[in-house]
Amino acid sequence: MYKVVRVKDEKRLSAIETPMQVEYREGEWTEAAIGKLFIMRDPDDACNFLAKFLWLEPGSHYEVWEVEAKGVDKLETACPHVTNAREIKAFWEGRETRKVPTPPGTLGAKKVKLVRRVLSVKCEAPVGRVEPVITVTGDYKFTMLFFEMFGGEDEMVGEDKHNRS
Repeated sequence: MYKVVRVKDEKRLSAIETPMQVEYREGEWTEAAIGKLFIMRDPDDACNFLAKFLWLEPGSHYEVWEVEAKGVDKLETACPHVTNAREIKAFWEGRETRKVPTPPGTLGAKKVKLVRRVLSVKCEAPVGRVEPVITVTGDYKFTMLFFEMFGGEDEMVGEDKHNRS
């Protein structure tokens, strides 16, 4: 199983910023305050979520981690109001009737432990460039999966383009 996290100020946080976001630390169990923590079933699902459901804009930095998880269930819906803590709580308590489908392969876990980082994706806007630069590093399998889903190997930047280990 895999977890996509957002890196901000050297902290690993929930991929989507919400009032209920949590911080993850490598090798430590993280527990949801309410409901479940969102994780992905397999590498394809994690890379698909990162490439198609998150905004890559200058300053953004995401990582994909292999995880251990406890209390895992399939999640088919999520709360559409991620900025409203009251509605997020109502969703997990079964009182929120408005729901949106989750990305393919979404699971919910009561506890998650980051075990091994397999992919890092940073988007930067270097001075003097019009286009942002996306730097991808990590396991070859994951970099290839990400670029298949994001837009192809021609746009790849970084040392892993030819590192097939």
